[in-house]
Amino acid sequence: MAPLHGALLAVGRIAGAGAERDRTKKTLDVRISSLRRTRRDSARSPRMLVTVRGFGFCLEISE
Repeated sequence: MAPLHGALLAVGRIAGAGAERDRTKKTLDVRISSLRRTRRDSARSPRMLVTVRGFGFCLEISE
């Protein structure tokens, strides 16, 4: 697989208010956590997966 340098893989705009927004944020957080575990990346000092609250995340793979 070719390296993806700074490739934007997903954009999860979080819109709305109240319970809908909280559910959307939780869903996005669970997916990001799952992807971090799969890639063995740290949440405290990420090397590959960088999140931007409200916009989504970027995954950078370099070999």
